[in-house]
Amino acid sequence: MKKLKDALNRGHIVLDLVATDMKSAIQKAVHHMVADGILPEQTAEQVTAALLQREQNFPTAIGNATAVPHAYLDDIEEQFVLFVRLAHPLNLGAPDGIPTQFLFFLLGPPGSASTHLDTLAYVARLMSDDSFRYEAGEATSADDLKAALDKFTERTSPSTVVEEKHSGLAGGSCLVRIQFQDGNERSFINDMENPLCCYYAGVRLID
Repeated sequence: MKKLKDALNRGHIVLDLVATDMKSAIQKAVHHMVADGILPEQTAEQVTAALLQREQNFPTAIGNATAVPHAYLDDIEEQFVLFVRLAHPLNLGAPDGIPTQFLFFLLGPPGSASTHLDTLAYVARLMSDDSFRYEAGEATSADDLKAALDKFTERTSPSTVVEEKHSGLAGGSCLVRIQFQDGNERSFINDMENPLCCYYAGVRLID
């Protein structure tokens, strides 16, 4: 998660990239990396070739409209993430058959592959969240994406029930106050038939 947050904090995003296939998406993304000073210009050709070779050997579309192109090369000094939202989804043969719109580029030196495995696992969990995918699709800035990420973290963080209040009247509501791992507290109606139920905010009871 840290690498993704760092990427958003640094503005390492490209929104509504126009591409006709994965090759053009990679080429344009690498161009943005160079233009934004993320990637040295002299490495652009090598990085592009490595990413394209990876796609040819092992396509990186993981489902939920997401792909994770990655490469680890000696000439890249620092590991980083670039988030790209395509203007138009591409059919990249994802296992769930959903066209791909979100690309998370993971790049770094050879020793960073293990760290990026954690990032890959986080991306897979993040992009399986319907609410985040919707908000990522509507975002107009890095700040919007950071806000969506914060909401996802709040929805999925371990939490503790702080207080329950039951109405003494027939048909009355039961309120539950929950403290999330980040210290914030929110109150919900503990009733699945009510849209304000904690269930619809992504809260689940785990034994």
